[in-house]
Amino acid sequence: MSHTASSTVADRALLVAGTSRMAEAIRAHAWVGTSLGAIGSWSDTLLTQVNLVLCCPFPASLSWGDELLLFCNDAAIEVLGERSGSALGCSYRDVFREAWKVQGTEIEDCFASGHASKHDNVLMALGQGPNWDDRYWEYLLMPVHEDGQVVGVLSIFQDTTGAVLSKLRLVRERADLLALFEQAPVTISVMEGPEHVYQRVNQTHRMMIGTRDVLGKRVIDAIPEAEEQGYLQILNEVYRTGKAHREGGRRLRLQRAPGHDPEVLYVDFVYQPLRDVDGRVCGIISLGIDVSERQRAEEALIQAEKLAAVGRLASSIAHEINNPLAAAVNYLYLAEMSEDLGEIRQYLSVVERELKRVSAISGQTLLSQKQAMSLSSIDVQELVESILPLYLGPIRNAKVTVETRYRAERPLVCAEGEIRQVLGNLLSNAIDAMHEAGGRLVVRGAEVTDWTTGDKVHRMTVADTGGGILPELMKDIFKPFFTTKGFAGNGLGLWICEEITARHHGRIRVRSNPKGSVFTVSLPRIPDQKRV
Repeated sequence: MSHTASSTVADRALLVAGTSRMAEAIRAHAWVGTSLGAIGSWSDTLLTQVNLVLCCPFPASLSWGDELLLFCNDAAIEVLGERSGSALGCSYRDVFREAWKVQGTEIEDCFASGHASKHDNVLMALGQGPNWDDRYWEYLLMPVHEDGQVVGVLSIFQDTTGAVLSKLRLVRERADLLALFEQAPVTISVMEGPEHVYQRVNQTHRMMIGTRDVLGKRVIDAIPEAEEQGYLQILNEVYRTGKAHREGGRRLRLQRAPGHDPEVLYVDFVYQPLRDVDGRVCGIISLGIDVSERQRAEEALIQAEKLAAVGRLASSIAHEINNPLAAAVNYLYLAEMSEDLGEIRQYLSVVERELKRVSAISGQTLLSQKQAMSLSSIDVQELVESILPLYLGPIRNAKVTVETRYRAERPLVCAEGEIRQVLGNLLSNAIDAMHEAGGRLVVRGAEVTDWTTGDKVHRMTVADTGGGILPELMKDIFKPFFTTKGFAGNGLGLWICEEITARHHGRIRVRSNPKGSVFTVSLPRIPDQKRV
């Protein structure tokens, strides 16, 4: 080769661009001992591809010829590690022996078909030895053509291990959060939008509501009871104002299975507004705890306390009565022993005063202390008409209209004072049921045939157009101390009514719905005097 030709070949080596570490290594490498020969003999295609690899900002390699001789850039040095100095000009198969198990078929296919391929987050080692860990890679394989033939494969790759592990960690964390959400011992639900569409509920929530499938449904459609019990109004208010709502021991009536009677639960709950990235309310998170057992325990305790209070009241009454009775007995004894008429009158006057004290104490406890009374005959109409005037004030205040009807030819034989007490209680309850919105009070009296016995009975009816009694409460309304009036009621009225009616060999019945209640008292025309 002439000096000029030799210079031309040497000058051609300078076409390997750049001053990077791998550019210097390529220019200094003994290529003469390889199938490629000296750089000066390389084709324009090979030089172009080598420079493309050296200029690539990402880790890149070029596998050339059938031997897949390796070129790479500085960005790939970190991937090659200690092998970066000896990898240059070696076969890709040997340098990346572990990776070849994954990539071999893909690279060979690229040579054979000339088709490029992209691969995301592939787990493999791009090296060998104890210091190489399996990592995740994203890489692109592109064929290099020369004279219509594939002569090499260009590979651009990137380590995505951090991103993949971060994503896996997020997935695991999300799975852990979902597991906590699902297994939480409190009810959790997420509702979206102003119509409160269920997006997610946990197992505890599903157990509380029973067999209903609520996902994707509005609260009003999934649990229609929520509206009439005021829960929907609370949700609307939380969504409108963005202020959380907390409440403890609130009553919740649910039909937990089709065809079953509604069940009464008591819940502590929080409705928390859910906000989007802009801070606007986009939904509501509901957290709740079923405290029904606690509530029932508290009610049982209250019941026990009421009974204890009655016992204390009875003891107090006995003590109060005992004092005037003892005094009366003493003064009667003195009167009996005295022979002075003036002194006897004085003693009897004291006795009269003490007995009046006993009468006053008894009168104050009339509602809870039953007394046997003599029977008398009274016209039903006369009985009712004598009681109604006592309630004219409450009737006017509640804006209630009164209707009466009587169809009884014969008088009712009863303990008049007790039956007055029954009718008074029923009238008072009916007026109370209508005190907010007014309504119509219907009182009827008739002599009818009891078809269960065939006997003639007097039937008195007190009906109202109030809100009615909830079905699940019907079984308890005649129990002592059970009341729907809260602290305004003592829970004795209907219990006393049933006791009095039973002593008269009669029956008291009730029908109720959201439009009102109807109480009927059926009494035999002439009861067994021994039991009254």
